[in-house]
Amino acid sequence: ALEAIVADLPSSGADCPDVTIVAEDSAATAAALAAGSAPDFDVWVPDSAMWPARATGQAELTGVDAADLVVGATVASTPVVFAATEPTAAALESAGAGFSSLAGRAVAAVLPDPSTVAASSAALLALQTAVGGDARAFTALVLGLDTGVVPTAPGALAAGSAASTPTVAVTTEQALRKYGQETQTPLVPVYPADVKPALSVPVVTLAEAPTDTLEAVEMLTAAIAEGSGHLAEFGLRDAAGTAPDGAADAAGTGAPAEPIDSANQAEALRTWQMLTAPSRMLSLNDVSGSMLQPATADMRRIDLFEQAAVRAVNSLSDDSSLATWVFSSRRIGGQDWQEVVPFGPLGDPAHKQRTIDTANGLDSLVGGGTGLYDSVLA
Repeated sequence: ALEAIVADLPSSGADCPDVTIVAEDSAATAAALAAGSAPDFDVWVPDSAMWPARATGQAELTGVDAADLVVGATVASTPVVFAATEPTAAALESAGAGFSSLAGRAVAAVLPDPSTVAASSAALLALQTAVGGDARAFTALVLGLDTGVVPTAPGALAAGSAASTPTVAVTTEQALRKYGQETQTPLVPVYPADVKPALSVPVVTLAEAPTDTLEAVEMLTAAIAEGSGHLAEFGLRDAAGTAPDGAADAAGTGAPAEPIDSANQAEALRTWQMLTAPSRMLSLNDVSGSMLQPATADMRRIDLFEQAAVRAVNSLSDDSSLATWVFSSRRIGGQDWQEVVPFGPLGDPAHKQRTIDTANGLDSLVGGGTGLYDSVLA
């Protein structure tokens, strides 16, 4: 779209800007800026205002001296939608489905990786809104959605199309239209009935940019604003959210979707990454005699712990590695600790099942004193 708009700029005159367009994933640019790399651009047009907020926020968190970015005018937008087959879409629309439907697990969802696809981080923020900001509910949703994450937007759309049960792929109106044109796959957009996020595409410059560069950027920004026909040609909406020909409006009422707060979207992404990060953990479990004491009218401490341990294992990412030890006094000679399950990836079904079976059988190992300190040290 930008190439088409730039092609329409005047090609002669002393004040005509010389524009060279370089395509790069917005996530890659944001990561480089967050790491302190010197910008190699005069103007950056990311596919979401979340990316400059992400770059600045990450640099501040890590103490990196990064480029000072100036987020200018929004020049285009596209709403976040659920892509579904026609039968699934018809059922969801008649039920008034939205992000609360995902929160209630009324329909399965496939997300492109939120760390590289802005539509997914926007969806995370919408889910957070749908559960009223409840941190515990949001954490449970994130851990549940992690199994439905694929690397790319086309991959998510392909998975949604091939699913044998009602499934939606989280994407944008623009990405769905592009995918349909390229693959001829009959997926249709479902516009959420509750939270209606939209990605805003801004023009980003550098705080230290010279005057002549800023003047050129102003000319380019004005050209984009006047080039809504080119935006619509590629499935994008203008800054006001006006739907391109053939596209429904995001609310079903003629009103455009609401742009989301880029800083909150970046924070939702950071939360996602913390909750789903691969980890290597050693589970050190108390099987001393006190664990047989009653905790409720019908359950002992060890019974409650077994339930919690199984739920914990099931909540961890398949990328995680986990080992299980137990401890009570003098389990092996004078040693208080005992390895029951060695380290292994939870993505290995046999290792995961062995870990769960061990958690369910901890009551058979109970006995002896606490033996805590040597076990922690070991």
